[in-house]
Amino acid sequence: AKAGEIVDLSPKGAALAGERSTAIVKTDQFEAIRLIVPSGGILKSHKVSGRLMLHCLEGRVRLELAGGAIELKANEWVHLDGGAAHGVRGIEDASLLLTVLLTEPADPAGDSAMRKDRGETDRYEDCGCAYRWESEGGRIAGDN
Repeated sequence: AKAGEIVDLSPKGAALAGERSTAIVKTDQFEAIRLIVPSGGILKSHKVSGRLMLHCLEGRVRLELAGGAIELKANEWVHLDGGAAHGVRGIEDASLLLTVLLTEPADPAGDSAMRKDRGETDRYEDCGCAYRWESEGGRIAGDN
């Protein structure tokens, strides 16, 4: 999607079973993906450096976390800190809006400037969740 372009995130209903995960937008600051998780589908536990948000648009998934598991259903939203191990298991066919922040917020203590002086970067690594999902048997459409 281009800046200012409206993206329809309405539930797919009966058509959900034939849908593919789609990368909506990727910038230097964030990545947004409509992630389709079929009932019984599994995205194995992994970590992403950036903070992430999952908004369940329809269906139900089980989010596996280091401290246990939570169920996310339609119209529910959750966020995770960067580096938190997580996996997703489809309980029902589900559609999720996954947003990953790829840059660190401004650091009021000045640590960011010190890291830059040492040649380090504030950029988080690419999430790659949609492509990880595809490699584990999920389906994806679009390039980015």
